[in-house]
Amino acid sequence: MSDWHTLEIADIARKLGTNLDSGISEEEAALRAGKYGYNELKEKKGRGILSMFLAQFTDFMVVILIIAAAVSFFLGEAKDAVVILAIVFMNALLGVVQEERAGRAIAALKKLTVPRIMVKREGMVRKVSSRELVPGDVIFLEAGGFVGADARLIESANLRTNESSLTGESTPVDKSAEKINISDMAVADMKNMVFMGTVAVYGRGEAIVTATGMNTQIGRIAEMIQEEHEVKTPLQQRLNVFGKWLGLACLGVCFVVFISSVLRGGSILDAFMTAVSLAVAAIPEGLPAVTTISLALGAYRMAKKGAIIRKLPAVETLGSVSVICSDKTGTLTQNRMTVSRIYVEGKLISVTGIGYEPAGKFYVGENEISPLASEQTLKLLHAVALCNDAYLEHFKGSNTYDVIGDPTEGALIVLAGKTGLTRLKLESQFPRVNEIPFDSKRKLMTTIHKTADDEHIVYVKGAPDELLKLCPEADKAGLLKENEKLTSSGLRTLGVAYKTIKGKVNINDVEKGLTFIGLVGMIDLPRPEVKDAVALCKQAGIEPVMITGDHRLTAMAVAKELGIEEVFARVSPEQKLNIVEEYRSLGKVVAVTGDGVNDAPALKRADIGVAMGITGTDVAKEASDMVLSDDNFATIVAAIKEGRGIFENIRKFVWYLLSANVGEIFTMFFAILMNIPLPLLPIQILWVNLVTDGLPALALSVEPVEKDVMKKPPRRKEEGIMNRNIINSMVFIGIIMAAVSLFLFTVGMKDSIEKGRTFAFSALAFLEMYHVFNCRSEKRSIFSVGIFSNVYLVLSVAFTVMLQLMVIYNPFLQKIFYTVPLSGQELFYLFALSSLPLWFMEIKKALKI
Repeated sequence: MSDWHTLEIADIARKLGTNLDSGISEEEAALRAGKYGYNELKEKKGRGILSMFLAQFTDFMVVILIIAAAVSFFLGEAKDAVVILAIVFMNALLGVVQEERAGRAIAALKKLTVPRIMVKREGMVRKVSSRELVPGDVIFLEAGGFVGADARLIESANLRTNESSLTGESTPVDKSAEKINISDMAVADMKNMVFMGTVAVYGRGEAIVTATGMNTQIGRIAEMIQEEHEVKTPLQQRLNVFGKWLGLACLGVCFVVFISSVLRGGSILDAFMTAVSLAVAAIPEGLPAVTTISLALGAYRMAKKGAIIRKLPAVETLGSVSVICSDKTGTLTQNRMTVSRIYVEGKLISVTGIGYEPAGKFYVGENEISPLASEQTLKLLHAVALCNDAYLEHFKGSNTYDVIGDPTEGALIVLAGKTGLTRLKLESQFPRVNEIPFDSKRKLMTTIHKTADDEHIVYVKGAPDELLKLCPEADKAGLLKENEKLTSSGLRTLGVAYKTIKGKVNINDVEKGLTFIGLVGMIDLPRPEVKDAVALCKQAGIEPVMITGDHRLTAMAVAKELGIEEVFARVSPEQKLNIVEEYRSLGKVVAVTGDGVNDAPALKRADIGVAMGITGTDVAKEASDMVLSDDNFATIVAAIKEGRGIFENIRKFVWYLLSANVGEIFTMFFAILMNIPLPLLPIQILWVNLVTDGLPALALSVEPVEKDVMKKPPRRKEEGIMNRNIINSMVFIGIIMAAVSLFLFTVGMKDSIEKGRTFAFSALAFLEMYHVFNCRSEKRSIFSVGIFSNVYLVLSVAFTVMLQLMVIYNPFLQKIFYTVPLSGQELFYLFALSSLPLWFMEIKKALKI
């Protein structure tokens, strides 16, 4: 149907088979999911295996190889042509495996960022993944939340939605639950409907789902624009540019090899084949794929630890973070608020019980009291339960309770529950008829309720200093002094006030002339793991900063316990944005946490925006680069550690790949300078490139994070992959590889050119296998790192060595690769000399040069 907006709410409920009071059952939801499918937009299908495979043959250097193979075939060198094509085919298979694995890792990350929607099922309010919504579900809307499906409003309290994603109009739209009698109208005019993909920016509402998935308004648009563009991260872009310059340099060397070979009397075909093979081996064409895999797998590992990366560039930026601007509540603290003090009628009342179970006692000094016996205390309990949007969820058959909604409001619901008062019971007596939602600028929330005698009572809660401005008869000085006592002991405080209205209610006047009831003090203990995380930050050269809207004394008490020295209290969203900009202007790389709608600008402006996964609004999550599934500061620090490790691993496999390529080029180039026969045939060069560049480089990309990675200062954001130490080592190792290969070649040539080339060919493969262990750490000895601490690397090296031995000793492969078998003694010498790069680098690391 397309005319839901024209029907009465009762008719809609009947057509969709829904009970508006209790929602649908879980069993019915499962049946409807089977009928309508998951509530998600179908994405454009990615490239299939065949398409990925064929794409491997579009690379310029691969095309040149295929042409070279064709020329060889027509000139009677059929064997060489077949081998070249086989190597090209195997390289294409490896490329498909790398691309497919990267795709799977990125797809897995996308599934972790699906919004969760508050829904009513079987009379209970719970949160479910938006993809589980079905037609007939009753959903709740609140400021900052995404609308999970197309739905007809049942109730609207000052609800406004941003529908720019659907209509292009950025001005928020006022919503109403009233029926519209015009059937044929534009989506933008359907004021009683909300639509999938839009955002609630103000107020709250309740709605019944009418369409899901591709049947929604945005689903119809999605069918017409199913395109997805892959975005390269800055690191990938820099590596692409680096690869092009490297390619040009290598092509220059290959051209010299080609000219030199021809001038020395070699055939043009042989010279051409050698040059092309060397060019293919020299250019690290697998670098972009391995980089993508490393970033994606690293992001997936972070997700398992609670840090869900929404944008891949964030993985590399994490390693450069120098300042973390963190919220207090829920991030540095446990976010399980518990009311422990009430100040009312000049008395300080202690409340026992922790967590969300509604069980506890009330004391004044040593004496237990009944809070319901005091009119003012009862009024305070009514106020905190009714001026509230949270729900207390009780899991059947257990003593387990949880809060759906804001934890602070949850603590107030629990406080009332300890006296037997519940929100549902109170709302049946005093139904909410209007409200002014909480606003971070006002720091207040107001609800208006109808009483049995047709009067109205207004309840207001919020920051005590702001609320007292609206209470003309209150003892402001005395109450602020009591508030300071509570906050200085680490409690978060709220003030509560009320007002009775006879006659017509003017929404613009309801917050004027209020009567102050009392103060509520809540404790939110620091997370035990955060103190160590803060210390780790300082050790890593990262400055932890607290930014909170809480009272200065509360913030200082928590900061002191955690070891945080920089605190900004009573901060508005605009000030938070200014703080971020100020730090960035000082050249800092800033990570910022946030959960509210108004945090979105700061999250976007920061180098790393970090949204809260539990308490965060969907708007905050959409603006962020990373979402914390546990809302924990320690998880940010763990993600930074992982981000540093990922960057180091990328640096390691770049070091390895380029060192190997330099070794191959130097071997051929020095042979020309020495005026000796070329030590490697084209097929041998291609084989070494295939077996050494693939699996070992991939294994380096999953190298465990080094133990001292958080003892180093943050990496400069503009810092490249290659540093002076690695470049020097790369040239140094390249010279050693060439020297060993050419020495063995000249020794082997005393028997035959085939034995010399078998020595040189195998030496390059084994030299690179030893060198890959050097690349596991830029400064630490392999024996300190642990040879077997990366089992994938050990297995990949063993597999590569086995393949090379097959080429030496298998009669069939000997004919293909022009090798001869080596004696046991010769093989021993080959292995021993090939280990020289390892020992030279161990000495270099020990001497710290």
